[in-house]
Amino acid sequence: MKRNWQRWIIGGIISLNLLVGLTAYFMRDNLFRELIQPAVPFQVDEPPPVPDYSDAAAWAFRPQGANASLGKADIFIVHPTTAWSGNTGWNMDIADNVSRTRLETIALPNHAEPFAAGGPLWVPRYRQAVLFALLSQRDDSHEALNLAYEDVARAFETFQQARNPKRPFVLVGLGQGGLHVLRLLQEKGDLGPMLAATYVIDQPVPTALFEGPSAVPSFPKPCQSAKQTRCFVSYTSLDGGDQRGARILRERSTIWTADKGYRAIGGARFACVNPLTGAAPLLNAAPSTNRGSAAASGLERGTEPALLPGETGAMCRDDLLWVEVNRPAALSRARFELGTFYKITGYNLFYAALSADVQARVNALK
Repeated sequence: MKRNWQRWIIGGIISLNLLVGLTAYFMRDNLFRELIQPAVPFQVDEPPPVPDYSDAAAWAFRPQGANASLGKADIFIVHPTTAWSGNTGWNMDIADNVSRTRLETIALPNHAEPFAAGGPLWVPRYRQAVLFALLSQRDDSHEALNLAYEDVARAFETFQQARNPKRPFVLVGLGQGGLHVLRLLQEKGDLGPMLAATYVIDQPVPTALFEGPSAVPSFPKPCQSAKQTRCFVSYTSLDGGDQRGARILRERSTIWTADKGYRAIGGARFACVNPLTGAAPLLNAAPSTNRGSAAASGLERGTEPALLPGETGAMCRDDLLWVEVNRPAALSRARFELGTFYKITGYNLFYAALSADVQARVNALK
């Protein structure tokens, strides 16, 4: 009889742990949001010090002296979110060690460095909104994004004033940075003929911004060929078969428009340009067209990553860029980590393709 009770107790413990585990798995988005949510409202939060973009310390990358004239173009990059926890407030201080380390060891070597093929990089540090702000549509979240955008807009003005206006330039926005570039394109209007190309990656660009009755004047169009200029490349990539991820991106992604401000995209159509073809048409690019993916985390600046060619193809379908699931572990997201779907990746599936793309468009500008 005693052994039967022991078996019942052990079975109950196992069942309880299994139930807790399954609940945590299916509620993982809510659990992750609760863990990273800022503790105080934005209105009473003490904002971090305002960055001074005349100071080199306010830039992750900024060319100096002779380096400023290298290459054919100037590349302005707004980095993705590297501040995940809201423990210190809604916007992160540019001096925060944790977010700076993620920026310098993960985001920049994997996602900014490919664009160095086009010219010197200008990457401002800004008081980025913490990740929670991108996962909710609260007024607090929108205020945090407003504050972050103010920094980006001031940094862009500094960039424009410092550079040679006769040189081509390129705009790049990654993740949260893509959201700020999306707003920058709408608020700044026509940025002139020297804007060779714009890249908005892992941030949807609604088609209503560039076509139809509500199109924004001077907003660029999606690139239709690999050497077209004054157009934009945008894609939001997803592993094949990830329908949950597709629903999140199509319904919950945050966008900004002048008439409605920040809001969820809510099922609106958005652009997809395949980075392996450099074109918007629905073409399936086979893995053989991929010149090289890279896992460049931790590499020192100037160190070329080992490229892994042919690891994945890509296809634009239903506004998303679908990629192969079966890839090396170094080119895949962590499976058992809260919030991994929302975090920057420690690899770039299209490293070589983006390098070639930006170089080709800069060279083709006339």
